[in-house]
Amino acid sequence: MRIRLFQVIVVLIILIGGGVCYMRYTQQAQFEKQSVNKGHTLAQSEKRMVVPPKRYLQQASRDQRGSVKKVTYQTTQQHVQYSKQALVYLPADYRQDRQKPYDVLYLMHGWNMSASDFLGETGTNQMTRWKLMIDHAIAEKRIKPLIVVAPTYYQDRTRITSDWDDDLPLNRRFATQELTNDLMPVIASQFHTYATGTQPSQLQQARNHQAFAGFSMGSATTWFVFQYDLKFFRYFMPMSGPNASDAAVMAKSVKSAGLNQDDFFIAASVGGADSTKYAMKPAIKSLWRQSVFTKDNLWYREDQHGGHDEQSFTNQSYNALPLLFKQ
Repeated sequence: MRIRLFQVIVVLIILIGGGVCYMRYTQQAQFEKQSVNKGHTLAQSEKRMVVPPKRYLQQASRDQRGSVKKVTYQTTQQHVQYSKQALVYLPADYRQDRQKPYDVLYLMHGWNMSASDFLGETGTNQMTRWKLMIDHAIAEKRIKPLIVVAPTYYQDRTRITSDWDDDLPLNRRFATQELTNDLMPVIASQFHTYATGTQPSQLQQARNHQAFAGFSMGSATTWFVFQYDLKFFRYFMPMSGPNASDAAVMAKSVKSAGLNQDDFFIAASVGGADSTKYAMKPAIKSLWRQSVFTKDNLWYREDQHGGHDEQSFTNQSYNALPLLFKQ
C-alpha cells in the first residue's frame, strides 16, 4: 500500500512539474508571437537574447536554400574609378520572371573582413553561420523572405591596414557617396525591390522596405548611414560598434531629414563578452538622452556570452531581424 501511494505521489509530481514547464513554454511562445506581431514590443519586454536552434548549424533542405550572386558596379574616389562587387542573397522563392517586390537589407562587414564572411561565395551551398541562419529563418517564417546585399567599404584589399581606425574614413565615405549614388541604383535596376526606379527620389520612396546593418566597423558604417542617409532607410541593425558622431549630431540628422521619432527603428546589439560593449553601451545611453531617441525606436540588447565573432553576430541578427520591416 505504501509503495502504491509513493508511486501515485511521484506520478503527481511529474505531472504537475511537466504541466508548469509546458505552461511556461506556451506562455513564452505566445508572448513572443504576440510581441513580434505588435511590432517592437519584444525589444522592451524581453531583454535576454535567444540562441538559434542547433538545426541552424546545418543546411536547410535544398529547396529552402537561398542563392547568392555577384553584382558589379562602378564608384569613383579622388578621380580614380574602381570596379567593385557585392554579394546578393536571393531567397529561395525569388524568381526573376515574377514581379514580386522584396524588402532589402544591406549588410556590411567589419575590419579586415569581406562580404563572404556573411554569405560565403556564389551558389546555394554555403556553410557560413549567417547564410545557414537566414535560410532557416525564412523557411520557418521567423522573418519574411528578403534580399540581402553584402558590399565592402574597401576600394580593394590593399586598403586594409593593421589599424582599424584607418577604416573610419572609408566607412564614412561609403555612407556619404558610394551607397546611394553607386550601389543602390544597381540593386534597384537588377532585382525586384520596392523601388520603382533608380533615381534618388524613387529610392527614398522605398525607405520603408530598406534596412542597413553591419558588424564591428560595419556597425560604424551603419551609424553613418543613419546620420547621412536616413531618407533612404527606415531600419538599422548596428552590431558590436558604437556611433562615431556625437549623440546631438545624430539627433539633429533626424530633423534635417524632415523626419521624427516615429520614422525609424534601430535594433542595436553587442556580445556580452565583447570589449566593444564598453563603448557601445554608453553611446546608446547617450542617444537615449536625446528626446528623439526612445526605447521604442532604439532597441539595445546584449548576447550574454557572445564575443566579437561570427557566432555572436549571427545570434544578434537572429534576434533582431524579426523586428525589422514592421512599419
